[in-house]
Amino acid sequence: MHKVRSTLLLVLLSSTLFGCQPEHDSPTSEILINDLPSNGVLIEVSDDGDLKNIKEVDLSLETSHKEKFNISLQWLATESEVSFYKLDGKSAHEIVQIANCLKTPGKNESDCI
Repeated sequence: MHKVRSTLLLVLLSSTLFGCQPEHDSPTSEILINDLPSNGVLIEVSDDGDLKNIKEVDLSLETSHKEKFNISLQWLATESEVSFYKLDGKSAHEIVQIANCLKTPGKNESDCI
């Protein structure tokens, strides 16, 4: 009985440790080639911290650039601790640049913004 309990505990512990791990890194964690134009529509942030004109920024970008911008913005919103207030007045190019910088080991917010 003790051996069965130990085996069951080992199986449960192993499945918890290894079964919950992602098979690979999220695509948002990759450093992206930033070939977005350095000019363009600038992000506006409202007084309550909402991004006001993301649709306008998105519509101004080519398809391949939209994907990089959206992946970077998603990463900033979910994986970083950067306040959206700090993104006010930034271009799509700068958003990708900031996200790439923050994904670099050893870099922090003050290095990247």
